[in-house]
Amino acid sequence: MPKFFFHLLLTSSALGAVLLAGCGGNSAASPPTPKAKHPVALAATSTSQPVQATPDLAPTETPAPQPTATAQVDITATVAVTDTPQPVVGAPSLISASVSPVSPVPGGSINVTVITSGPVSKVTMYLGSGSPTGPSPRSYYLSRSSPGTWVGGGTVPSVPGQYHYTVGLFSASGRRIVVDRDAWNVTVSGGPATAAPVSLSFPDDVPLVPPFSYGSPQAAVFSAGGQTVSGAEVVSTARPDVSASVVAQWYETHFPRAGWTVSSGGVPAAGAGSFSMEATKGKRVCIVEYSSSTVHLFYGTLT
Repeated sequence: MPKFFFHLLLTSSALGAVLLAGCGGNSAASPPTPKAKHPVALAATSTSQPVQATPDLAPTETPAPQPTATAQVDITATVAVTDTPQPVVGAPSLISASVSPVSPVPGGSINVTVITSGPVSKVTMYLGSGSPTGPSPRSYYLSRSSPGTWVGGGTVPSVPGQYHYTVGLFSASGRRIVVDRDAWNVTVSGGPATAAPVSLSFPDDVPLVPPFSYGSPQAAVFSAGGQTVSGAEVVSTARPDVSASVVAQWYETHFPRAGWTVSSGGVPAAGAGSFSMEATKGKRVCIVEYSSSTVHLFYGTLT
């Protein structure tokens, strides 16, 4: 190898050693600690982001209105229980009803007894066949023989067949409640029609209060003087413009004028919608009942 090339090699090696020595000195004078801290700070910043997202995943935002809804249901149930007994208080009701005989002859008579409770001002029994070609339904207006006991009756149709009856109860205000039972049946069968128990001509000495109009007398069975009387009944038209007290005062005056003696009943209290008055003349008896703006006159003879 020539001396020139050998000298150049030595010079390059020495220069490389000097450069290496200079680089080693700079790394010792500038420690890499700040550079190491910077990546750590970034790492801390990056890990804090999931922590901030944690509240969004928590299920604490769901409201809980269930106690309020439960309270509303309880209030509604309490109101329903409170309303239940109200319609029952003071309502007319029927305890029993019976007809005798249950197999009358065509055109024969029947007796009706109805037992009620509550404020009942009037009781009517309805008898019909339910057939469009059968006889028209009949109404039997009962009279009060004692508190809660109503009696009456009349004649049945002259056409044989099966008949069914219902009972109408009237409150003090005139509101009607119709009661029905499956066993309330009457079978009309047998011999010819029987004669009426009394003459159905209207007596001249029984006063008729105006301004009512009246129908023809109908056979009726009612209670008076502690007895069951087979007599007749006359029913007026309804006049809501005439009060019960006006009708009672009229009969208190006109019964004595016609020779009758008022034995029970009298003028009702102001505002009353019904009354019952009984008058006698020897063994004859006449009962005036006023309810639902209608006059009912029962008359017959005591035994």
